[in-house]
Amino acid sequence: MLDPRPQLRMRCDDLDRLPPLELSVGYCLRRFAAGDEPIWVALLQENGELGEWDLDRAERLFTAKKGAVWRESIHYIVHGQRPVATACVQLHPDLPDTAELGWVAVIPDYRRRGLGRSICLAVMHFMRGQDYRRCFLRTDDRRLPAIRTYLSLGFQPDLEYHGSFPGRWQAVMAALGREPNS
Repeated sequence: MLDPRPQLRMRCDDLDRLPPLELSVGYCLRRFAAGDEPIWVALLQENGELGEWDLDRAERLFTAKKGAVWRESIHYIVHGQRPVATACVQLHPDLPDTAELGWVAVIPDYRRRGLGRSICLAVMHFMRGQDYRRCFLRTDDRRLPAIRTYLSLGFQPDLEYHGSFPGRWQAVMAALGREPNS
């Protein structure tokens, strides 16, 4: 059964203080190129945690009125010739200086190598280069490793967006062994 509550939100209110992006030897960064839609869809599908993906779902996201995926913002970390991680910017016209960090995915065989942090950081640097001052993201209560990564990048829990958030964030932070406001 799907959880009727909204995904948790986190925000980063200062994109001016990002650490530098460093990739391990053997990995490189690239952005979306024309015709990459099947590559992006395959990576999101292979991630295994973001639902079912096909080109129709991707096209709906590319053309959405709110929360649209900005194709040119899609970043990949590539190992050899294989994209193994991705993240992007989702646009919100009602939030002119704020972008959403979206669709963060690392394929299972490449997890626990710091690639999630690196791909998020790459997109956050891109956001800053596009004059965004802040960003937010959505995540699920159960994604503790991802939340730990987001916290390390300067994201903070958004306690105000929904009435269920304070209690849920308290449980997440306890599961992470952190104080609720740390």
